[in-house]
Amino acid sequence: MNLKISRSLYFALQFVRGEPVKSDFKDLMMSANHDLDELKEMQARRLLKLLRYSIENVPYYESKFQRHAGLIAKASTWKEVAELMHELPATTKADYFTHRDELESRMIRRIRTTPNITSGSSGHPVYFKCDNLSWAYRHASIFRTMAIHGVEIGEPYAYFFGLHWANQLRLKVRLKDFLFNRVRVSAFEINDSTFDRQYRALVSHGPTHWMGYPSAIYEFCVLAKARNASIEGLKAVFTTAEPLLDHQREVIESVCRCRCVNIYGSVEGGIGAFEGVEGIMHQSMETSHLYIGEDNALYTTDLFLYANPFIKYQVGDTCEPVEKDLKTNLAHEQIGFVMGRSGKPIVLPNGVKINANLPSYIFKNLAREGIIRRYQFCQFDSRIILLVIPTNPLKPKEKMIIQENCRSAFGEVPLEIREVSEIPLSRNAKHSDYVVFKDESEFHRLYKYADGWS
Repeated sequence: MNLKISRSLYFALQFVRGEPVKSDFKDLMMSANHDLDELKEMQARRLLKLLRYSIENVPYYESKFQRHAGLIAKASTWKEVAELMHELPATTKADYFTHRDELESRMIRRIRTTPNITSGSSGHPVYFKCDNLSWAYRHASIFRTMAIHGVEIGEPYAYFFGLHWANQLRLKVRLKDFLFNRVRVSAFEINDSTFDRQYRALVSHGPTHWMGYPSAIYEFCVLAKARNASIEGLKAVFTTAEPLLDHQREVIESVCRCRCVNIYGSVEGGIGAFEGVEGIMHQSMETSHLYIGEDNALYTTDLFLYANPFIKYQVGDTCEPVEKDLKTNLAHEQIGFVMGRSGKPIVLPNGVKINANLPSYIFKNLAREGIIRRYQFCQFDSRIILLVIPTNPLKPKEKMIIQENCRSAFGEVPLEIREVSEIPLSRNAKHSDYVVFKDESEFHRLYKYADGWS
């Protein structure tokens, strides 16, 4: 599809939906050149507007922020707002389920909204009405990141995403993919038998960039590398929805021969951060507020959610602290690596607690070399089963390395390695590298359709 036609069609469709993506994109491209003081002033102004609205119109915050109402009314500077956000109590997922109705604005009928829902990978999906203005800024934020890395709106792209191709969705999905000038690679269907078909579809479409889950893109690149399948003409690969691990980035950039760009966001908080050309993560200060609390816990606030605000929302992610600000061409505040759902440590069968990110480091070297496509630790009361999808059957030396790394990480916990051809994904195809089961019958019930799991 012609670039201008694709771009015009997209903007027209979003306008009909009540999402002013075009004007919001222009707004973000202008503020991309602001200095830090200007960005802080803008963020403070938008955050105060949301706070004052919420204590007047949202029953939950009217009660929860009651003793802070005076500070909210008086605050004006960015420093005062930063101190205020430190003092305000957090909103948690438990608060949402307990006070769901109270979190809706009394003025919600005057706001144009679109239903939104989290992936539910944690087992408890959050459903709410999202302001169309917030939707628009979320799209515009992604487009700005693309523009920073040389990609124009409307260029053909590949979409590595986790949507099931159920019959009732097939036509709708195909229509959206056509209108958005993209070719879809289902994250549910990346394997040896589907690779050739997916690769031909990519080559035929001629994408200038890829977008999607890092785990899905990484697995596709491992298969491409094993087959010496050439990936040509990409300007960048954009990853989101999962933490982008170092070994994934290395493989993706090696196979695709372009930059791999990380975008951090959440359904409740919008686009929180994006990677600049220097490889540094920057806060999207115009659209969200990120607060890093104790134990590096990350709290987020979408500055344009008025129908159902999530203020200082604890998403369950943690963020490495920034040791020092590096000089970049963007003034936006810098953040460290967002580590994903890492707030709750893993308790091993032997009672030892480990950081939830530790399993990913066990496979860092083997995954970097393309030996492992996907893996998952399945923990029970007394042992761990490690499921591994290798690119080729594991050699004895490779198995020994895995065993040694696991023993170093977990201690003397009984562990069995099983080579399999498939590992079930969450409902939206997000990958979990460590799953705790109540008992082995639950494991066999959920994993019964895959081979080698007797």
